[in-house]
Amino acid sequence: RFWATMAFNLLRGSIEREGFLKKTASAKGKDQVRGKWQERWFVLKGHELSYYKKKGDNTAKGVIDLRAARVDDADATTGKPFTIRIAQSKQVFNYLQASSQEDKELWLAACRKCAGYRMETIELASVAPKTQAEAFCSYGVRFKSNLNADKHD
Repeated sequence: RFWATMAFNLLRGSIEREGFLKKTASAKGKDQVRGKWQERWFVLKGHELSYYKKKGDNTAKGVIDLRAARVDDADATTGKPFTIRIAQSKQVFNYLQASSQEDKELWLAACRKCAGYRMETIELASVAPKTQAEAFCSYGVRFKSNLNADKHD
């Protein structure tokens, strides 16, 4: 049993990102924010974004399948800062809220990577780091510049 569990975990991949986010109830069939925002512990691994009532729980409250999902900034839709919209392929919509703009950008990038967004590298002479992060999250583009190569490779 131990080896079967180890093989299963290896096939699913390593943890890409984990941390607290707020979440509303999933909306099936209608793209809308439902219910109140509740803090949950999220673990992004492979193509699955699992969430738990609290850190350290063994049983996930739910799993968001990121295969063929669309992952977008949702601040304008929700009227709240630092929000993310995940539209799954079967008309299931999830809204998440990070604790800061930086945290949101990191979650967006990680979720997009696990959803299979194609990454491209563009060479630039100089681009402000904030602009790089915004473009990366909006378009799935990775920037490489001489000035900030160590931060954005």
